[in-house]
Amino acid sequence: MSADPSFDAFFAAYKDDIVVNPNIEIRYDLEYGRSIHATGVIKSNELIVSVPSAKLINQKVFPDSSIEGTEVTAQAVLAKLLAVAANDPDHPHHLFTKMLPPSFDSTPLSWLISETPTPQQVSDIELLLQVPAAAAHVQKQKAQVLADYAALQPEVPLAQYVWAWLCVNSRCLYIPLTSNPLNNLTLAPVIDFLNHTDDAERACTMTYTSQRGMAIRSTCTYAPGDEIYITYGPHCNQFLLCEYGFALPGNSHDFIDISDAMPLSPHKLAQLDALGYKDEYTVSDADGPSFRTTVALVAATLQPDWEGAEPPRLLKLLVEGIITEDRFAKETSRLLAEILQKKAREWKALEQRASNSGLKSMLKNWVLIAEKYSM
Repeated sequence: MSADPSFDAFFAAYKDDIVVNPNIEIRYDLEYGRSIHATGVIKSNELIVSVPSAKLINQKVFPDSSIEGTEVTAQAVLAKLLAVAANDPDHPHHLFTKMLPPSFDSTPLSWLISETPTPQQVSDIELLLQVPAAAAHVQKQKAQVLADYAALQPEVPLAQYVWAWLCVNSRCLYIPLTSNPLNNLTLAPVIDFLNHTDDAERACTMTYTSQRGMAIRSTCTYAPGDEIYITYGPHCNQFLLCEYGFALPGNSHDFIDISDAMPLSPHKLAQLDALGYKDEYTVSDADGPSFRTTVALVAATLQPDWEGAEPPRLLKLLVEGIITEDRFAKETSRLLAEILQKKAREWKALEQRASNSGLKSMLKNWVLIAEKYSM
C-alpha cells in the first residue's frame, strides 16, 4: 500500500488495529512530505482510514497526563511525549515519531527560534516581522513554546522540543476528551498523512466516538492518482503559514489586514474602541471589506477630528444599522483604494525579497486581493 519503504515498519506495528481502504497508498516527497493518494476509484462515503481510540495519542492514553487543573496544555505534554519517544527506540510511540517531518524549516517559528538560522531564514523572518499581524502571531507562538518548555522541563534540548511542539501543532485533531478545549487534542497515526484543502467539496469528513475511535470518509469520488484531503478549517494564508508552514495560492478563505494603514487619529481610535470597532480592519478575498473596516473608513473620512467624548451621530447611526454605508460610498471607496494600492506596493516589495515559498505565496495572494478591491 505504501510507496515509502520507511513506512513498512511503522505500518506493521499498527496494521492489526488501523483499518485502511485497499485503494489508497501513502507517498513521500522530500519537499511536500507524506500524502495519501487513491490507487483505484474511491466513491463518496467510503471509509478511507479508521483508528481505534487505543491507538490515538492523547491525554487519555499516554503516561504523565496529569494536566487537569494546571496551566499546562495537552499540546505541551504531547510535545514532551514525542520529544522523549524520538530518542527512545523502545518507546511505544517511537515508530510514530519516525513518520513525522524531520524538520519544520518552512515554519516561521523555526526561523525565529533557531540558534543557527540560515541567511535565508534570517531574511525571511525580518520580512515577516514587518507585517504586524503575522509578527504578533509568530511572537505569540514563541512565547508559548518557551513557556511550555520551562514548565515541563523535558530532558531534551530546546530545539528538539520545538520540533515536537510543531509536530503536535501541525498534526493534532480536536475531539471531545475533557471540558477544557485546550486539552481536547489528539494525534492520529496514518490520518495525519492527509493534507489540507480549502475546497470543502473535496475534503473528507472526520467522525469520532470514544468506543470506535476516529474514522475518515470520502465526500466525493476520487480517481486513481488523486490526492485525498481533509480540511484544517477555513483558515487564511497567514494562519496556514504560521501554524503549518505553507500558504495556498487562491485560498478562498484568505483576507488582508489593513489596520496599520488606516489613517485614524488617536482620538478617533479611542472613540472607535468605545464602539467596539478598534483594529482588525480586514478585506476578504471572497467578500471585500468587512463592515468593521467600513466603519473605520467612514470614521477616517469624516471631519478631520471631532470634538468631545462622543462619536459623531452619523457614525453611531451607521453602527446601529439605522443608515447604511452607501451614504459614504464615494469617500470611503476612494480612501480604501488609496490604502490598498499602498499596501499592494509594500507587499509586492516584500514578496520579491522573500525566499520561503509559503511566505512568497502569502504575500503574492495579498497583493492580488489588494489589487482586486482597489479598482
